[in-house]
Amino acid sequence: MRKDRKTYYHLWLLLPALLCFWACGNLYTGEESPLTPPDDPDNPQWPTEEEVVPVMIAFTDPSYSILTRGQGAFEAGTELGRRNWTNARFYVYAFRSDNPEGMTFATTRQEDPEICLVDGSTQGTPDLEHGREAKLTEYEGGSFFTWTDETEQLYYSSLAQINPFNFFAYHIDDAVVSNFVRGTDDIRFDLEIDGTQDVLGGVARPTQEQQNNIEALTDDTERENVRKYLYSTYTAHRNFHPVLQMQHYLTRLKFQAFPGNTEESIYIQSVKVNSRCSGTFVVAAKDTTQVGLEFPEDRARKDFVLCDTTGLPLPADSFRIATTPEDLAYDHVYDRHPTNLGESGMLVVPDDAYRLTMELKQRFNDGRPDATYTTEYDIATTGCFKAGTQYTIRIAVYGLEEIKVDVILTPWNDGGFVDVEPDEGF
Repeated sequence: MRKDRKTYYHLWLLLPALLCFWACGNLYTGEESPLTPPDDPDNPQWPTEEEVVPVMIAFTDPSYSILTRGQGAFEAGTELGRRNWTNARFYVYAFRSDNPEGMTFATTRQEDPEICLVDGSTQGTPDLEHGREAKLTEYEGGSFFTWTDETEQLYYSSLAQINPFNFFAYHIDDAVVSNFVRGTDDIRFDLEIDGTQDVLGGVARPTQEQQNNIEALTDDTERENVRKYLYSTYTAHRNFHPVLQMQHYLTRLKFQAFPGNTEESIYIQSVKVNSRCSGTFVVAAKDTTQVGLEFPEDRARKDFVLCDTTGLPLPADSFRIATTPEDLAYDHVYDRHPTNLGESGMLVVPDDAYRLTMELKQRFNDGRPDATYTTEYDIATTGCFKAGTQYTIRIAVYGLEEIKVDVILTPWNDGGFVDVEPDEGF
C-alpha cells in the first residue's frame, strides 16, 4: 500500500522529466503494461484509501499559435513565442461524464469532488465560476497542463475508481466576461473581444494513438472497460490520460503592404476591420458537442484596430511604403518587398466578408504639404472566413493621385487565392 502511494508521489515530482517523452508518443497513450483488470470492474481489486493517482492532462497545439494581448503570437522558434506560450493561462474543468442523477454543472469541487473533479473553487484564491487556472509546461509539440496554484494537488478518487469524467479547457486572454452561468446542463458566459484576444476551447477525447493502444489491449474485458471509464482512476492506472485538443474559435488576419509605382513615401497610419464583437461561450456541457463560441448576427459590431505587440494602435509615421530601385525590377507588385503591419495580426469573428478601413499619409517630394486620406474596401474570399484559419491580406499601395488597394487573401490552411482587381476598387 505505502509502496504504491510512494510510486505515484514520485511520478508527480518527476513530471517535468517525463515531459521529454511526449514527442515520442510514449506518455499518456496507454503503452505501459496495464495492471491486471478486476473480474468485476464495479469492485476494483486495488488498495483504496492510500493509493492516489494525480490528475495529469496533456495538451495538443491547435492549427495556429495563440495570441496574448500586447505580446504577439507564439511564433515557432522565437524567444517572444516561448515567453507568450509560458505566460498563457487556461481554465480547466472536469465533470462526471455518466451524468448521475441530480448532477448539475453548478456543483463545485468544493461541494462534491465526485461530481466536479476539477474547477477553481479549491484554489488558494477560490474562483466559484471559472475552471482551475493552468499553464503549459512546454512550448513545442504537445505539452502538459500544470496548475498555477500548487497549494492543492489534484488526485483521482481512490474509492470511486470507475467514475468517468469529461475534461474541458478554455483560454480567453483578457476578453470581457459577463453573465456567467453555471447551470444544470452547461457552463456559459458572454464574451466581448476587441481584435487583440485569442479565444480557444477544447474537450478531451482519445487521440488516434490512444485509440490504437486501446484496440491493442489483449484482454477483451479490459478493452471495453477502458472505453467505458475514460477518464477515471481505472484508466489512469492503465496510463490513459486526457488529452485536450484545443481549437481556435476566431479568424486570424495578418496584413502586408506592397509598394506600387510611386517614388513618394506613403505611410500607413491605421488599419481597422469591422467585425462582430459579442458572443456566448459554452465552455463545458453534458452534451460535449454544444461546447463552442457563438456570435449571433444581431450582436454588436465594432471597428477592431490593428495593434502592435504593446497592445496599442500602430504608431504614426512608422510604416513607410515606398518603391525602391530593387522593386522596379519586378513588374508584379506582390513580388516586391512587403512591409508587415502589426506583428501579431488581428483576431476577428468568422464571417462572409469584412469592411477594411485604412488611414494613409502621403509625403510629396515637391514640397507640397503632407496629405492624409482614408480608404475603405470590402474584402471577401471564396465561401467564408473560417475559424482557426489565418489569412494574409496583401495591400498594394499606389498613392494619392491613383489610390488603388489590391487585396489577396492567403489562408493559413490551403484554400487558394482571391484576387481583387484594381479597377474594381479605388
